[in-house]
Amino acid sequence: MCGVDYLFLFANGFVLLLVTYVPFPSEVLPAVIDRVRRAYPLGPIVHGTSALVALWNAWVGLALCTSLWILWSNLCYRPARSAG
Repeated sequence: MCGVDYLFLFANGFVLLLVTYVPFPSEVLPAVIDRVRRAYPLGPIVHGTSALVALWNAWVGLALCTSLWILWSNLCYRPARSAG
């Protein structure tokens, strides 16, 4: 053995990265996209209402938007619980 081919080592590492990484997102991504899609239809309605409330009282509108942000980040983006 005379030396090391660094290009081959990096290519091998890249192939191993793809083999270990690609199956995970392809399994998880459809479930996440489905949950996000269900959460979006109410977004424009609720944020429009928040904007109208903010015309009356800016602090109440800000509190409403912040509470919705917290609520939706907790409800929509958690992993689904498995039955059993």
